Amino acid sequence: MTLTPPWSFDNPMCKDMGLDLFYREDESKNTDEYRKVLQLCKSCKHKIECAEWGIHKERWGIWGGLSPNERHNIRRSRRRFGNNSIEIELLP
Repeated sequence: MTLTPPWSFDNPMCKDMGLDLFYREDESKNTDEYRKVLQLCKSCKHKIECAEWGIHKERWGIWGGLSPNERHNIRRSRRRFGNNSIEIELLP
């Protein structure tokens, strides 16, 4: 599988946002900042690609609306069950 780096995406929703929004010290999901990032990712046409990048390449930050812990769980599930379909895992 060839992954496109998110910074190479065509007009991603987050291109003008600061990195601090995606790399937060407070990993709590109950903050306005976290909800803002999720809403941004949810409406981005690159959500799936970005999430896949994060699952395969990133340990920290929010990628495609997924937290580090969520990506860790997906990686673990994929290793265990051999499932590479993220579309099912990203449904609300």
